[in-house]
Amino acid sequence: MALVGDAFALVVQNIAIIIAGLVIAFTATTVSQSTILAPDSTKARDSTTSIFKIHDRKPNIDSSRDECLTLPTIAKDIELQHVSFRYATRPNVEIFKDLGLSIPSGKTISVVGESCGRKSMIVSLIKRFYDPLSGQLTLDEIEIKNFKLSWLRQQIGLVSQEQILFNETIRENIEYGK
Repeated sequence: MALVGDAFALVVQNIAIIIAGLVIAFTATTVSQSTILAPDSTKARDSTTSIFKIHDRKPNIDSSRDECLTLPTIAKDIELQHVSFRYATRPNVEIFKDLGLSIPSGKTISVVGESCGRKSMIVSLIKRFYDPLSGQLTLDEIEIKNFKLSWLRQQIGLVSQEQILFNETIRENIEYGK
């Protein structure tokens, strides 16, 4: 009987060794596969941190303010006086320095120039996607920052330089922007 007990103990011991070997092999495989993903998990963590920083940042231009001005009619010009601007992300690149421009009330104007000539940036400043670093932007002789943002943006139509138009005439595309 001792012989059967010893044989049984040997079988149990061999099974335990096999199970331990399988556990070690499975663990090693899992660890090696997870280390392959380590750079991606670091990128994901860094991206998440960046997204939360952007989400938590308070913008300089508050589009939710309802207590700002609106006008029943615009009687006077849009004026840009001594406007300077740089992007916050590229502070060494000067976009405008001492820009002056007068846009007559009720007139349609064209801003033309070479590619990357900062034409769209003029519209972005007037529509308050950005604020200038210095100078003054006025509408009807009122600082543009005092107007309700949604109302201000509704007052200005833009036909961009991109050739994306609806399947209509040029006139109908321009009227669509009103």
